[in-house]
Amino acid sequence: MLLLSIGIAGCNLGHKQFRTDIEFEEDVGKCKDYSKLSQYQQRAIIQDICAKDNLLSFATIEFKDNGTFWKREQLKNVEKEIERISRAQLLAPEDRGEAILLVLYIHGWRHNASEASSDLLNFREFAYQLASSSTVCNSNANAGTCRRQQRPHVLAVYFGWRGDSTGGTSESFPPPLKQLLKIGQLATFWHRKQAARDVAGVAMTEAILTTLACIDDADRWRRDVA
Repeated sequence: MLLLSIGIAGCNLGHKQFRTDIEFEEDVGKCKDYSKLSQYQQRAIIQDICAKDNLLSFATIEFKDNGTFWKREQLKNVEKEIERISRAQLLAPEDRGEAILLVLYIHGWRHNASEASSDLLNFREFAYQLASSSTVCNSNANAGTCRRQQRPHVLAVYFGWRGDSTGGTSESFPPPLKQLLKIGQLATFWHRKQAARDVAGVAMTEAILTTLACIDDADRWRRDVA
């Protein structure tokens, strides 16, 4: 009975936009400390995260259960960030590199765009390790360790939706009850399966294709100007 109640209640929990701060910084200034990103929990895009001697930008685009954007401005921020990085690289390639490495991730069931989602945290850590690696080079570099200007600025984009319909409420309970509530999430599978089908629709396709097109445009612009 408890598990069934959790499943039913889960139908109405957690359907909200987590990244409500859509501020975009044209002049970022000093890069942000990776260990202190908790202060940006509501930020839709976190620009210029310090990754050793390289840079990482982390963006989130969120979708409603019906497949539409929560805020289209989140996608616009990704477009503007690609332009901003490209301009900065053209002006100072020795400090900013000469390319953008785009990494996209779409999470699944039992996750969302909150800081409580292990998928979001693990993806951000993966992107940070990628940006920090001295062996990830652009196509013009030789294999192996590359110079700073041959390393791409990593832009990681996390696509969030309500895969977790319990609202992450289990995190505030003691371990035994927390585990029981997580088991109760199993009752949300079919409800979330339908949501996943709706989310994988027009808006998400637009977000993916628009982001890829912006990267392609930035590469052509950089070659033409250079």
